[in-house]
Amino acid sequence: VAACSYLAVKNNPHFRNLRAVEFCLNIESGSLKVIWVTYQIITSASFTLEIQFPSPFSNMLSFLSVFSFDFLAFECLKTRENAYFATTYIWCMLPILIAFLTGVFGLLRALSTHLKGLNQTEKETKLEKIANQHIWLFLFFTYLVLPPVTNKQLQIFDCVTLYSGESYLRKETSIDCASSEYYEFLVVVILFIIIYQMIPIIWFFALFRKRSELNPKVPASSDAETQAMIIRNENETLAPIRFLYYDYKCNKWWFEIVDMYR
Repeated sequence: VAACSYLAVKNNPHFRNLRAVEFCLNIESGSLKVIWVTYQIITSASFTLEIQFPSPFSNMLSFLSVFSFDFLAFECLKTRENAYFATTYIWCMLPILIAFLTGVFGLLRALSTHLKGLNQTEKETKLEKIANQHIWLFLFFTYLVLPPVTNKQLQIFDCVTLYSGESYLRKETSIDCASSEYYEFLVVVILFIIIYQMIPIIWFFALFRKRSELNPKVPASSDAETQAMIIRNENETLAPIRFLYYDYKCNKWWFEIVDMYR
């Protein structure tokens, strides 16, 4: 929804003329990325490191929890047995389903373009535009969901051992970490973790294929770096993956992957 709204506002001249909208669109994406990553680290630190923040700060984090998708609490499942297992499975599968439906929608748009009476040039231009939009949407969506979903997934390893020797899941203390149900749950979620941790690797290969264009060679000079960035940023063939490299120097085209794993 956020990505579609951004595209609609950006491409509508009536919205772009509004001063507030113009201000928002001119905010550097790099600044927003820093804020997003820092927020994810802070919210996870309170749980993983057992830190109790002062009430004003913790209240602010609770208010901002919507940006970690904590509103997806699936309250209807809490009355069922093994509700935590079901909720975690939904957390893992829902983004995959949304990404799949986005791809299906892109294919339907491409099919609709083929059925229209366009000449070959118009058709190719339209199809390229559709492909670029959906690749950008996939990158933006995975960037948003990967940190909070990974945080939820990794919580399954956090078991608390009591003095009696019994071990229970910190997030849901009714779950015995020595039970067969827990180990079955662990195997499934580990498979989802592997799937989600492949996303930055997909980003890397998408960038690696274009590495010569992402870091163009220019004659050595005092402003060689600036010239290289101008050439890179004016390259329209890089538009679908611009979200991944635009905020970094040409020779650091790979750094978004490092930052996401961090």
